[in-house]
Amino acid sequence: MRSSVFFPLGCILISASVWAQVEIDKQLSFTGTGIDGSITGIQQVPDASSAVNAGSIQQGSLVYAASSGGSNSFALNLSPAIAAYQAGMVFNFLSGQSNTGPATLNVNGLGDVNIKKYVNQDLVGCEIQNGQFVTVAYDGINFQIISVMFPGSPASIPVASTATGISQTQFTANWSVASGATDYYLDVSTSNTFSSFIGSYNNLNVGNVLTLGITGLSCGNTYYYRVRANNNCGPTSDSNVITAVTNACCGSPFTISHTAGSVAPVNKTVTYGTVSTNLSGSTKCWITQNLGADNQASSATDVTEASAGWYWQFNRTQGFKHDGSSRTPSTTWINSINENSDWSAANDPCTLLLGSSWRMPTAVEWTNVDGPPQNWNTLANAFASVLKLHAAGTLSNSTGALGLRGSGGTQNSSSQGTSVNSNSFGYNNVFCDMDSSNPKATGFSLRCLRD
Repeated sequence: MRSSVFFPLGCILISASVWAQVEIDKQLSFTGTGIDGSITGIQQVPDASSAVNAGSIQQGSLVYAASSGGSNSFALNLSPAIAAYQAGMVFNFLSGQSNTGPATLNVNGLGDVNIKKYVNQDLVGCEIQNGQFVTVAYDGINFQIISVMFPGSPASIPVASTATGISQTQFTANWSVASGATDYYLDVSTSNTFSSFIGSYNNLNVGNVLTLGITGLSCGNTYYYRVRANNNCGPTSDSNVITAVTNACCGSPFTISHTAGSVAPVNKTVTYGTVSTNLSGSTKCWITQNLGADNQASSATDVTEASAGWYWQFNRTQGFKHDGSSRTPSTTWINSINENSDWSAANDPCTLLLGSSWRMPTAVEWTNVDGPPQNWNTLANAFASVLKLHAAGTLSNSTGALGLRGSGGTQNSSSQGTSVNSNSFGYNNVFCDMDSSNPKATGFSLRCLRD
């Protein structure tokens, strides 16, 4: 039904003598007279050019909607839709998600506009929370939050720590507890700028743990890792970056600069050869010369100091060099050791001089080396092996004097025989076997291996 309503244009044009007729395609009612008159029957607004009724204003439907979109990309669909952004526009929305960082708002598909706090600052995690009522105003460039913010509690940034358990193909990444964290994200790369990533270690959610084994790596490579803590406010910034170098490929030489002190007796740079073998019962990587030796022995009876290497008393860190006439360091010799203990890991010269992945062989491993199928009987057998064991001699338990160089040698194991005797592997021209009767104060050679 078409209604005709007459309005005195004097109310608009300040002219009391002019009237206009407006045709409205709705059923309307006009009640009252003069300034007390009112029009009723206007329905909810169908588009931006329509007249507004009181209900639309009270409900806020012209400038309010529940938001949709991703955690940092808020979207509103107002009805009727706005045609363009204009400075001064104010919008209200009920957030359907919590932000995790800088965020944008897109109204009626007109494009993403940055949401700012305090005029021009980006948001940080949790400054808009799921279920929060938010009011923003468009300043011609950005949407400024003008409602009260209720910041959440982002997790603290974790601190990455030194890698452990390093081998040729893996290591364990470690980091500290981050307050407020519910889980952590890990990156591993061969680039210190993280321009590429190793396998799945790219923003990998590892759960609420503080260590993770990184596997499938290559020997002799340098890797970098970093972590981020996460909670409902989103992930933190990156932690510090840790460098981890996998062990050199077994079979390849590696160089160590030894510094004189409580372990190495002299300053020396040594290049150690390596070999992979299962002589000890399972495949291990062994050095092919004695610890501290400049080179591998040239024969089973090589008498040079350069091939002899250094000597250690049981469960003591200090190594000794002997050039055939004098011992270095020339400190007072310990001529008796009585302690009911195997060689402690903290005192292992292999670990202290070569790195955390290297260690001394156990008595069981030396027993396997000597046993079937090798069945060594003499020094010649020991030297003919890939380990090239030779007659480097020993240091006397009573005086520290050198003996047997060129005719026999003994290798320390990490296992004791008794509280006063070591369990060591000895060999000469008529003998090749384990011996648990040697005093712990005797100085023996060391070979090192890694798992």
